[in-house]
Order: sequence, then C-alpha cells, then structure tokens
Amino acid sequence: MTFFQKFSQKNLRNQLLQSHLALAGLGVLLLLVALGAIFWMNTIAVKVVNKTQPTMESIDQVYIQIQKSQTLLRDWMEFADPRFVEQRRAVWTEKIYPSLARFQALIFSDSKEIQNLLNEIKDHLVQYQMLQDQIEGLAHSEENEPARYLFEHEVAPLSKRLNHNIDLMLSEERKRAGGKDTLISSTLLDFSHYFVYGWSILDAYLHDARPAKEEMFKQSIEIIESYLSRLQKFSLTQRQRVALRRVKKDFAAYKLAAKGAMFNRVQPSWNRTFQLITKVHRPLDEALENRLQALTDIMTQRMQADRKTVVQIGWLAKASGVFLIGLMILLATLLSLRSAKKIALPIMELTQAARRFAAGDLQESLPEKGEGEVTDLTEAFNRMRLS
Repeated sequence: MTFFQKFSQKNLRNQLLQSHLALAGLGVLLLLVALGAIFWMNTIAVKVVNKTQPTMESIDQVYIQIQKSQTLLRDWMEFADPRFVEQRRAVWTEKIYPSLARFQALIFSDSKEIQNLLNEIKDHLVQYQMLQDQIEGLAHSEENEPARYLFEHEVAPLSKRLNHNIDLMLSEERKRAGGKDTLISSTLLDFSHYFVYGWSILDAYLHDARPAKEEMFKQSIEIIESYLSRLQKFSLTQRQRVALRRVKKDFAAYKLAAKGAMFNRVQPSWNRTFQLITKVHRPLDEALENRLQALTDIMTQRMQADRKTVVQIGWLAKASGVFLIGLMILLATLLSLRSAKKIALPIMELTQAARRFAAGDLQESLPEKGEGEVTDLTEAFNRMRLS
C-alpha cells in the first residue's frame, strides 16, 4: 500500500495528520502573503529613495556648474589664460548638459508645470552659453573696450618713446655738465615726473571716469607744456635739440590719443563686455536661477510627499504584519475547533453510551458517526448491545 493510499484512508490518525497539515499550509500561505506584501512595499520605498535623491542632486549639479562657468569666465577676463576657456567649455559639455539630461531621464513626469520649466531652463541655458561665448570672445579684443585699447596700443607706446627721448636729453646734459645737476637737468626731471604722474592719472580715469581725475590730468598736461616751453628756451646741444623735437611730436600725438581714450571712456559703449554682463548676463542669470529654484521647490515638495509615502508604507507593513498574524491565529483556532469537534464529538457520544450500557440501558443503539476507528468502535458497541 502506497503512502497516498494510506493517507487517503479515513481513520483518526489521518484526520489528525490532515488537520495539522492544513494548519501548517495555512501558516505557510499567510507567511508567503506577508513576505510578498513586505517585498512589494520595500520595492516602492527603494524606488522612491533611489529616484528622489539623484533627481535633487542633478538640479544642484546644474546650478553649481553654472556658477563655476561664471568663475572661469571672470578668470579669463582678468588673466587671459587659455586654460580657463577650455575648462569653461568642458563644464558645459561634461557637467551642465549631462546633469540636465540625467534629471530629465529620472523625472519621467507628465506634469505640464515641470515640462514647461524644463523647456524654459533649456532655452535659458542655450542663451546663457552663447552669451558667455560672446563675452569670452570680446574680453580681450579691440571692440570690447576702445578706450583701454587706445591707451594700451597708442598712449602707452607714445609714453615709452617720449620717456626714452627725455632720458637721452638728461644723459646728454649730465655728460655735458660733468655729472652735476643743472637747470636743464632739473627741468627734464620735473618734466618726466609730471608726465609719469599724468599717465597714471589717465590710467586711473579709464577705470572709473571720475571728473576730478579728468581735471587732474588736464592740469598735468598744462604743467608739462610749461616745462616743454621752458626747455625750448635753453641752450641745448644738437643731440638734445633732435631729441626735444621728437618729444614735442610724441607729446602732441600723446595728447590726441589721451583725448580720444577719455572720450571713448564716457561713451555708453565704453566696455561691451561690461554692458553685456550688466544688461543681458545678469537678468538672464536671475531668470535661470528663478527657474531652477522653482524646479527645486517642486521637487522638494515631491520629496516631502515621497517621505510621507515611505513612512506610510512602513506603517502599512507593520499593520499588515499584525493583521496577518491575527488572521492566522483566528483561522488556526477555527480550523482546530472544527477538527476537534469532528473528532471528539463521536468519541464523547461513545463515552456516554458506554456509561448507559454499564448502567444496564441497552435499548438505544448508537448512531454510527465519525470515520475510521470511531465507526469500528460504534459498530462493536452495537454488536455488544445485541448479543
């Protein structure tokens, strides 16, 4: 006889075995349901965490790298080092745009508000990069700051040449006077002193265009011209006279170049990069920052909602566990009561019948209830009653 044939026999042993197996099967089923629910809730929580945090990091990375590109642009404008140009362009191609693409890949949002913000941010970023490229190209060109360009390419060379001729005249005078100071050498030194002073005033004026510095420069020109007139009255050597003619010629060109530089400095377009930064770059920077902040606010709200979801999932997991444990206890109790009733009731009836038989009551036969050994025992009692 096989195991399944033995197991299918209806006897007390098999009934008890089937009852215990049913309880064990119920426990396993509820455990599987509980594990499945916990796995599902854990999966949702992990998705929430793994999606929200990288999304916020992508937004922050875009903003941080934009600030870095601004710093590199300022460094290029100040130091004119080509490495800053390469680094700024690498920031755009390797950091800003990939971070934005990563954010868009993570968000998967049907929200029109978010999609509109993303489109606006993309447009602003393209404009921002193009503007930085334009400022970068203008920063050290003639078109950027005409006054400064004129100062560096015309005023400065004229100043250098003029000082060279003054030094020649002074060297010639000291040679002629045997190293002693003369009225001519003192005049030349005063001329050189006021010329350097006027040149420094002009340089400072090109930075801030203050009217007071303009007046100081004009006064220095008048003083220099008075020294130049005094030098023409002295008895000079042939070499000194040749050098003086060069000084007069260079000084006249110097005054015209300085006047042109000062005129360009007070024009509205005196510095094109400055204009682009103040009138275009800053408003665009503020608009871009506002869009990124708006997107950050939305994602912060979502992150807070996701945190609440994770907390709710935790509570749901606990409640589900308690519910399933309670359900398992209830079902196990009901199943045990049913099995006990099915097995114990016929035995109790047999016990009562045996007591009646012992008291001499043989009138009533026992109903054949139950299965297996209980039925055999009932039949035996009935045969005993009839014998």
